Amino acid sequence: MQQQKMKKLQRPIPEEIIILILERLPPKSLLRFKCVQKSWNHLIRSPSFVTAHSNCQKKYLLFGAMYREHSYEFDDLYVHSSPLSLRFDEVQCKEYYRIHQQYDEYHKMHPEDADYYSRVLWYAASHGLICYTNDHMEYERDIFLWNPAIRKLKILPSPPRPPGLVLWLALAFGYCQKANDFKVVKILNSQAYKFAKQTIEVEVYSLNTNSWKTINGDNLIHTITVSQHDWVFLNSTAYFRGSNCEAEPTSEYYSTIVSYDTDKDIMKEIPTPETRDNFFFSYRSILVLNDSLVYFTGKPHEHSFNMWVLKQGGDTDKFCWEKKINVNVNLGQVKDSKVLAPRSNGEILLHETSANVLVSYDAEKDDDEDFADSWEKWFEPGRIQLSLRADPFSESLFLINT
Repeated sequence: MQQQKMKKLQRPIPEEIIILILERLPPKSLLRFKCVQKSWNHLIRSPSFVTAHSNCQKKYLLFGAMYREHSYEFDDLYVHSSPLSLRFDEVQCKEYYRIHQQYDEYHKMHPEDADYYSRVLWYAASHGLICYTNDHMEYERDIFLWNPAIRKLKILPSPPRPPGLVLWLALAFGYCQKANDFKVVKILNSQAYKFAKQTIEVEVYSLNTNSWKTINGDNLIHTITVSQHDWVFLNSTAYFRGSNCEAEPTSEYYSTIVSYDTDKDIMKEIPTPETRDNFFFSYRSILVLNDSLVYFTGKPHEHSFNMWVLKQGGDTDKFCWEKKINVNVNLGQVKDSKVLAPRSNGEILLHETSANVLVSYDAEKDDDEDFADSWEKWFEPGRIQLSLRADPFSESLFLINT
């Protein structure tokens, strides 16, 4: 009888159960499990498993800060603090671990580049990857993809265009779920000097093909000015908050959102819900919340925000804004606040800049609660932190086959 029980216990675990278990393990554990047997190594490296694993991972918040640094080229250079801080999406935001830059990995790949200096001027995060640029190139900054969980680094190839001075207007990075691909969208002015009449070009990088394509011509909007830091990536489309200049003789600027669809290579302009009377809001921001594009306007010193959600009809050229709520946050004596990031529970993280505290706001209940305080202690001491940034983040195996 006992032998029969032992035989039952020794029956192999079904492969489907093994896969479900492995999908929920952190990437560092899976790197060790590749050595268990060849079939596990093959499974963990397969694109389908990498995607499924990413969808099962715990959600965190990735925090970074920006400070001012003196440069010989510029009087003031705004640089992102290193390292970044990956924290649990819960009250008081306990740190999970620090994400350091990839100096060692880079020098293994390029030992000849002794002058390499990873000063991060821009970064974005999506599905476990961090995309960033630095300024060690005179005309063209390198772009990197970095997976800190598995310590994999990829240097993107240069775009196929003649060398020369270009002015980067904006950059976006995100994951395209339908194509299971990562895209980098670069909007640039291809004129030879900064104050010439700009000629807009768009360059799009695909991780699947490891290549760039360039889009130019009359179908692009050549009168736009877009924000380098206020953008989102949603459903294969990059959205940039910006402004546009009307035709002469008035030449007035108006607030707008510029979208670029990486599937169809189409640039569109989406009017914002503002009127001319309230164009000079002291605060504007765009965010992805519950898989929708959300636009915030308001005056932070009055602790009031208008929250609008973009609705798109069957005709993809038709857009409308639905005003959801007027956010009134009870902050007592605190002045100056801004929308920071969406949380995994659907709430909105607000940054009270004058008090260095974070507040979590529930739009459905119109209720807010303290989330974390003294965030400036999370980063490098002795530097004046100018702004705080937060992004949703989860670990992944992407780039494991790089």
